[in-house]
Amino acid sequence: MFDPPVIAYAPILYGGAVSWVLEPNRDIDLAEVLSKRVFDDESVLIGKILVALGSVTEQLNVPMLNGSPLFLVLLQAESMAERRYPAAAALAAARETLRESLEDLKLTRPASQDGPAIIAEITQAIRLSLLAVKLLESRLLTRDPNLADVQVAQQLSSELDTVLESQREAWLLSSRPGGLSNSIARLDPLKHALTARACFLE
Repeated sequence: MFDPPVIAYAPILYGGAVSWVLEPNRDIDLAEVLSKRVFDDESVLIGKILVALGSVTEQLNVPMLNGSPLFLVLLQAESMAERRYPAAAALAAARETLRESLEDLKLTRPASQDGPAIIAEITQAIRLSLLAVKLLESRLLTRDPNLADVQVAQQLSSELDTVLESQREAWLLSSRPGGLSNSIARLDPLKHALTARACFLE
């Protein structure tokens, strides 16, 4: 819903390789294959970035089926169970991985035809994830609206608006407009929750 297709390339490639011939591909250098064979990336960094991004959910250390706290906090907002909130150290580690990946992305040189779009889509996915990390670190949504949280809520609400605008742009790079409005609307509960806290006592 929010991740672009490129985020799934690593598991698809690995699954296809080991399904075709298991032993020679069991320990394949997935990052290198992605960079060289899929994206023709002179920097050989895009594969590394995608593999690193795939490790973020494991870093958070909150096991769940087909999900991540980063996704849940964006989608469920204040209804997300507190037991799903990762520890502070885990969030710090995830944030560092995301920031390093964002910096590495600036050095990539994909020669594939869709290279610029791929970079833009990965950038957007990282920005959404970083926003989710901030929401989790603040634990803002676990508390009722109050005066002490107003400034943080305003900052996060403003950042959400910016990220949503870039999400609309990124979506259209590889997808048709159909479904875009419905996808963005799934974040309405988050927007309403942040607005209620940002406008407390106004």
